[in-house]
Amino acid sequence: MGIFSKTTDYFGIDIGATSVRLVQLKKHGAKPVLVAYGSTPLPNNLIASDAADAADQLATIIKNLVKDAGITTKSVVAALPAAKVFASVISTPKVSAAELSQAVKYQADQYIPMPIDQVRLDWTVLGPGKNENEQLVLLIAAPNVTTEKYLGIFEKAGLELVALEVDVTALSRAVLTPDANQVVMLDIGSLASTVSLVVNGAPRLIHSVPTGAAAFVQAVGQGLKIDANEAMAMVQKFGMNKASMDGKVLKHLQPVVDIIMEEIKKSVAFYMNENPDARFEKLVFTGGAAGMPGLPLYVANSLKMPVELGNAWLNVSYPANMQADLATVNREYAVAVGCAARMVM
Repeated sequence: MGIFSKTTDYFGIDIGATSVRLVQLKKHGAKPVLVAYGSTPLPNNLIASDAADAADQLATIIKNLVKDAGITTKSVVAALPAAKVFASVISTPKVSAAELSQAVKYQADQYIPMPIDQVRLDWTVLGPGKNENEQLVLLIAAPNVTTEKYLGIFEKAGLELVALEVDVTALSRAVLTPDANQVVMLDIGSLASTVSLVVNGAPRLIHSVPTGAAAFVQAVGQGLKIDANEAMAMVQKFGMNKASMDGKVLKHLQPVVDIIMEEIKKSVAFYMNENPDARFEKLVFTGGAAGMPGLPLYVANSLKMPVELGNAWLNVSYPANMQADLATVNREYAVAVGCAARMVM
């Protein structure tokens, strides 16, 4: 699934609020092989800036990173944050591909809170619907202003954008195995978190929560009356451990983490109300915050569900001597790996 969808040799890129990451893979046997990867920090939330020189600045950073990482192609697949798109699962009659295009466009107006001529539509068939004459379709709409912004950035960087896809789709491709049935995915970014319910490898519900790792640092900083650097160090070292610092860090983190937990519970309850037979087997946790001490255990206890830390390199082959280095970034690169694996898995 992708907004532009061309097939070529390409690399994957994930532009976040605080960093940009890229990965290139090549098809080889059962698992694609890692060709190159790299990352670099960004000025805070540069991708969201409307400043006149922001696109030029970001394009220069990307161009330099592509060179430094040893990427061998100018074609790129990029991920759009779930917060930037509209997603909905709709039911359509079982029809031909040409007829489905018309059916989706006809229904889209009911689900997309923008004029249809102001968005790019994309869709993928998920499987059978509630009766034999219906099918479920994941509908994605990305605002034209967003897709045009990405196109402009990559053009300035001397790259060709061949596909845009939702970060959740890329995540599930990277960190789930083919036998994963019903899984909750949680990706905690710097400024927002994404909750997605994935069934048989395809997202069925996508929910963006405007709370991320930056809110953890802010809560600890305000609660303990320390600056942001000290607060970040506290979060990274002590996290949700009750025994550390007499539980003072946990005390200030818990209300913020609970915001995300409640949104996960609401999402699961909503989905199960529509699909009573659904049984989510585990939660897969990605993003840098997944490594916070005590957080995975807290999530597991809060949701009463097994928690597994996502591994971006799970479905990728790489030399044994790279294992230690890749292990240190095995959650942060998941979206970029998923984009890079779009046509090689």
